Amino acid sequence: MFANPFYAGLIPHNGELFKGSHKRMITIKEFNYAQKLLGDRARPRIGSKSEHPYGSIIFCGECGCQVVAKTTTKLIKRTGKLKTYVHYYCTRKSLVRPCNQRKYTTIEQLEADIDAELEKYTIIPEFREMALDILRRVNELEVKDRTSVYKEQQKSRNDIQAQLDELVDMRARNLLNDDEYLSSRNRLKLELAGMDEDLRHTESRAEKHLELTEKVFDLATYGRIWLRESKDPKVKRDILLGLGENFILKDNKLTLTPHTWLIPLESDYPELLREYEQVRTNKKASAKEIAEAMNEIMSRWRTRRDLNPRHPA
Repeated sequence: MFANPFYAGLIPHNGELFKGSHKRMITIKEFNYAQKLLGDRARPRIGSKSEHPYGSIIFCGECGCQVVAKTTTKLIKRTGKLKTYVHYYCTRKSLVRPCNQRKYTTIEQLEADIDAELEKYTIIPEFREMALDILRRVNELEVKDRTSVYKEQQKSRNDIQAQLDELVDMRARNLLNDDEYLSSRNRLKLELAGMDEDLRHTESRAEKHLELTEKVFDLATYGRIWLRESKDPKVKRDILLGLGENFILKDNKLTLTPHTWLIPLESDYPELLREYEQVRTNKKASAKEIAEAMNEIMSRWRTRRDLNPRHPA
């Protein structure tokens, strides 16, 4: 787990993760983006010899040029030992936008900003386990539902294919002229292509949803530990990519746009955690009462289809 912690997750956003009254399916764009990250799992994002985890994905907030890193080693006279420093800086290659960002940013400064961002979405391990238990149960329902949806989509595809076959037969018997035939054939082929795409989405979204979602909870639970303890540049890079996009460095400060599926963890999780702690530490409550209270709290996570990744059709 720790060697390759995650790529990205898939969770409804805008606070709707915890609000059962707002049922929202994830969008095709969100799913494709997260699945792309997961699909690239086996492909190294950086060269095997690279020692700079954040090179090439951060840009200058003043001129927009790429931020790169360099490693320098100095002899500390006081101790007689060598010390290695890693600094990130703007390449300042823009010919149209002058840049005054000349101060180097240490990797320690960058990772302090990354850690501060991670802290916004961090959850306790107990909460992760309860959420994943619910997600697994939801996924079992999703697999059954997926089968039903897939059958309906396959039936629709077969109907379109039958219409195409009939169209060819009608043309062969001269019941259609060339213009009528070509117009109808092109329309049906477009419908067939769309249905094939729907079928692919139905298959892949049900299969990948739970894995993608688990990786979000892994990031939220262990991301700060991985950032602090891992020596692997790829793990550190994946942590930043798992947090968001649009990485901007200006005046030695790193900013980013968080992935939308993380936003509910920042907005709604603190309140849920307070309720969880109140129930967990209630010494007067019986085990049954605690379990019932916990279930009520977690019901915001499992309300029917809020986490269902099925195709909108």
